[in-house]
Amino acid sequence: MQVRVKLLAEEEDIGITRKSISLSDSVIETPTKLVRPEITGAQPSGTVGYEHAKNISDATLLGLHTDSEFKAKFLRDIKHVKVDPKPQLIHFNLVTPSLPPVDYTKTLAHTLYSVSGSFVCLPSVRSSIFKSENPVNRTSKFNPKSMENYLTFQKTVIDAIKLRNNKTILGIIPLNLPPLLLNPIIDFYYNQEIFHFVIDGNTSSIMNNETNLRSILDRIKQNSTQAGGSLSTTYIHATNLGLEQFKANDLPADDLLSLFMYIDSFGITFKTRGRSNKNNSGGPKIIAPRKKLFSREQYVYRILHNDPTEYTVLRKKNDLAQLEETKFLKDIVGEGEVGKYLQTKDGAAGPRYKKILNIKSIIKSEK
Repeated sequence: MQVRVKLLAEEEDIGITRKSISLSDSVIETPTKLVRPEITGAQPSGTVGYEHAKNISDATLLGLHTDSEFKAKFLRDIKHVKVDPKPQLIHFNLVTPSLPPVDYTKTLAHTLYSVSGSFVCLPSVRSSIFKSENPVNRTSKFNPKSMENYLTFQKTVIDAIKLRNNKTILGIIPLNLPPLLLNPIIDFYYNQEIFHFVIDGNTSSIMNNETNLRSILDRIKQNSTQAGGSLSTTYIHATNLGLEQFKANDLPADDLLSLFMYIDSFGITFKTRGRSNKNNSGGPKIIAPRKKLFSREQYVYRILHNDPTEYTVLRKKNDLAQLEETKFLKDIVGEGEVGKYLQTKDGAAGPRYKKILNIKSIIKSEK
């Protein structure tokens, strides 16, 4: 079953649209934010979606493939967090150093299908999957040859899902890949009759990847037009979006700003950033995330220094505040006021606002 996407309204100057995303059991109206399942009662039934993620290691794959008790517990843990209202996205984040063998890949696909709702999101992988290492200087770079293995892996997943499928498959698109690798991935999805997507930000700022985002949107537009659709009939979700990493008291809310760059919805962050230098004991030192509070008035995250509030409490407050903001945005999309409204936000000022305008000027909406 394919999702039905209907354009309800759009802005002339800013790349934000209001769409109805209809499934067999529910409807999402965008722009919106998907939240973790523990945030309930945030909006009326049927108007908000949920995200949940599981890291899949080599040990997890082995357990799913060989141990019935392990697999049963794994499924129970995920189904335990499944909530109403739907829809929801279940993400399998593959943290293995290499792509798994075919048999393990099929087991992964069948497990993913069984825990997913109306959407089945293809698994994400580590950035290193697309890279090769130079043994001389131990540097790595993106390797086009790795694309064949990656597409073979995803084709195996897709074929396994399609055996008995009445769900919408969402293609995963890594934001941090160069166009040389991005274009074949998007073309491949359309060849597999996959027309809706999740952009994996890999915890990076979407503003810092404007060139890649433009490439993704342009390629989707080309393919969708050839398939008889358009950007307006395509659902694009973004997850794992990050913020600028410079030291400041206020950080622009680049995750929310994605909604003004043809992203219909954005969700949670379930990947972690890289590690810092080694600690005194010689092991890797992990940098704890900064405590931050989202400001609807300014579209920034305020850094909270020495604040005793727990991360999970702040995260819920931020998610709810962003949900409320997306409810407001829905009401003004199509009124010609979004651009003026956005210019009142400190987090969207200057170069960020220009980037948003550039996206609109280059990737024009289809009427």
